[in-house]
Amino acid sequence: MSLAAWIILCFSIITDRTKQLIRSLNIPNGRFTLEICDDVNIVVPVLRPFQIRWNYDDTESLSIHTTLGEDFRDVRPRKLTKEGFHLGDWIRHLLFILNHAELSRVMLSTDPETVIPKSFFDSITGIDIKRLVVFSRNAVQSTKDYRLLLPYVKQLSVHQCRSDNREFIQEVIIQNYDYLEVEENIRLSLDHYLLMNSSYIKMQHNMSPRKVNRFIRHWIQGSNPRLKVLEYWGLNKRPKLQKILKGIAYQVVTGDHVRVFDIQGYTPYREADVIVDSGYNIQRVDGTQATMHFRDHHRIGFRLFLLVWN
Repeated sequence: MSLAAWIILCFSIITDRTKQLIRSLNIPNGRFTLEICDDVNIVVPVLRPFQIRWNYDDTESLSIHTTLGEDFRDVRPRKLTKEGFHLGDWIRHLLFILNHAELSRVMLSTDPETVIPKSFFDSITGIDIKRLVVFSRNAVQSTKDYRLLLPYVKQLSVHQCRSDNREFIQEVIIQNYDYLEVEENIRLSLDHYLLMNSSYIKMQHNMSPRKVNRFIRHWIQGSNPRLKVLEYWGLNKRPKLQKILKGIAYQVVTGDHVRVFDIQGYTPYREADVIVDSGYNIQRVDGTQATMHFRDHHRIGFRLFLLVWN
């Protein structure tokens, strides 16, 4: 495949007509991801064993590497150059010829302020991103660089960041994501959760049962209108239910009324459908029905789901 892939890439940048011809081949789809470190890896499984890299110091070129064998030894790279191109132009070009509507995932594993120039973010702004995963230590503080991407992101996971800057945290979490996950080392309050307008919210395990109760009571009164799934992890034993259910009107789910919730439609992970054969049915002021459903996880703790029915 390596020679054919190289020919396809070279042929696609000659003219608009050759670009259209390559697109018409309907090359099989695969996940299209960016891994952003000291340089940018563009991961397109269908082009393997090619590894495509873009460097901040050579914006008009893609460096095409071929890996051989299990040790992934690097063969002398080829270079694909198009005058006037930046990373965003290369990404749009590859998305077009491979018939992709969006980037499957962008992984940000570095500090934007010290490594990635602002022109990088300007270049890819406007490209739809299914999932943005942030591992940068200071990334939340650096949203002034990549915040323009957020309206184009459908799913956001923020890991390994430490920040008490509430202004930047708020700017990150208020977008309309399909999925939102923020690790517990970023301090989030109940007010932060009430500002979220995401369909799937993964709540930090260090939230107290009392705050989970208050969140659900606010949801009953009309907050978080786009919410479809709230997932709350507990690392210890299941909390006393009365703390979460306090002040909430509910009906106990019985085995005679088993329902199936398609959670896969909301999470980026491979989750099986949730069989709701136990739990507590509640109702929002507008009549929307939801179920609080618990699942024990041995050696881990438990998961509490708030599942909102269509």
